[in-house]
Amino acid sequence: MIQSQELNLQYITNEAGEKTAVILPIADFEELLEDLQDLAIVGERRDEPTISHQELITELEKDGLYHINIFYSEEDGGYIADIPDLQYCSAFGSTEEEALREVLQAKAIWLETAQAQSKPIPEPKYRPTIYQLAS
Repeated sequence: MIQSQELNLQYITNEAGEKTAVILPIADFEELLEDLQDLAIVGERRDEPTISHQELITELEKDGLYHINIFYSEEDGGYIADIPDLQYCSAFGSTEEEALREVLQAKAIWLETAQAQSKPIPEPKYRPTIYQLAS
């Protein structure tokens, strides 16, 4: 978040010397707009249920550490999250966080259904190529 003292501000004043407008570089203006958008999103989502980071880790470890891909889809106009190890386990969200929440719910249902139908539950094996190259 940009701090006011970091801005290279110039002012337009009226005849009485009172500041009436601000001139600032485009890069600073764009950063301020981004900060305002972030604050608006926080405000819109303030009533959503949250969980702590540790609760999220516990939830992930409960059923195995399956890799989750999250990417933006122009075609769908939102974020897609999928779990490659669990065939057809994917979800959509308007934000990355929403897609993650949705795919975690989908994972839970996928695993419950597989268990109820006595189907095998695959071990987490998928690793993105970038991780395979690094090892």
